[in-house]
Order: sequence, then C-alpha cells, then structure tokens
Amino acid sequence: MTAPRRARDLTGFLAHDFPAALHRTRTCWAPTAVASLLVAALIGWWVATHREVRYAIAAPAELRELTRPGGDYEAYYSSLPATFVAAGTGLRLGWTVIDPGPRRRRDALAQEGRAALGMDLGLALVLLVSGAIEAFVTPSGLPTWARITIGAAAEAAFLVYISAVGGRAARAGRTGDLTADETGSGVPVAT
Repeated sequence: MTAPRRARDLTGFLAHDFPAALHRTRTCWAPTAVASLLVAALIGWWVATHREVRYAIAAPAELRELTRPGGDYEAYYSSLPATFVAAGTGLRLGWTVIDPGPRRRRDALAQEGRAALGMDLGLALVLLVSGAIEAFVTPSGLPTWARITIGAAAEAAFLVYISAVGGRAARAGRTGDLTADETGSGVPVAT
C-alpha cells in the first residue's frame, strides 16, 4: 500500500468511519457516561460530607497527596470520555449477541466487532490527546481556571466531533464497519 493511499485511508477513517461509529453507538455510551458521572458525584458528595468515610479511605496526608493538582486521582479520571465510549462499545457488542436485529447473529457480530475494533483504534488517538493534556497542561504553571478551560474545550471539541462530523457521516450511511468491497465475500475459498 502506498503512502498516499494510507494517508487517504487514515483521513477517511478520522473524517467518516470513526465519528460515524461514535455517533451510531451514542445510545450505548452516553447513558453509561451519565450513570457513571451521577454515581461518581454521589460518592464524591458522600465522601466530602462524611469525615469518617474520608478517614476510612486514607489518612488526611494521603488524601491531600491523592487529590492535589496532578495527583493520582486527577490523572486517573482525565481519560473518562474514552473510558465511557469503550464501555458503551462493549455493551453494544454484548447486546448484539442477545438481539442481533434483522441480521443473522454471525453477521451482526462480525459487523459490530469490526466497528468496535475501529473504535478502539480511534480511542487510542483520543487517549493520545488526553495524555498530551495530562502531560503538558495538568502539571503546568497555568492557573486552575485555564487548565480546566483547556480540558473542557477538549471535551467539547470531542462531543462536537461526534455530533456534527459523526452525525453527517452516519446520515451518509457510514457505520464504522468496512465497506462491502473491503470485506470481500466473507466466505473462505479452498484453493
């Protein structure tokens, strides 16, 4: 495969296939994100309002180290968008086993599995961006409001990418799966 062809394939993947797959599976990962954030907020409230719970988790000095800017807690939760999408993708793939819709189960699993693999590759890029923010923005000397603004802007850009670019690609018939000419007949042929 030539370099221009690979670049064209990557551009098509990022402009059509990945955002279409994200948009198409939003009914699985968006509720996962909302439910997870609600549970996290409730647990955070519970821990914040109950001293005995905080002290059962760790000593005050250890909690200060965990929750300091750039600490382990912040680093762990900086990749939540990719985590939610991955969880939703897994749920969708699992649901395909239960209800493949009008497709044969084998065909549905193959289609959803290929789309999930593509989403995994795209999420690696999302994690790369998240890692760059974590490496360069979080520990920087920028004021807290600026670091939060950069993180919120990255999250907003990701959601706009899913909604606008993904919505347009999905309406054009893209699913995140391979096209028919890329998959071939799907039936092995003996030589």
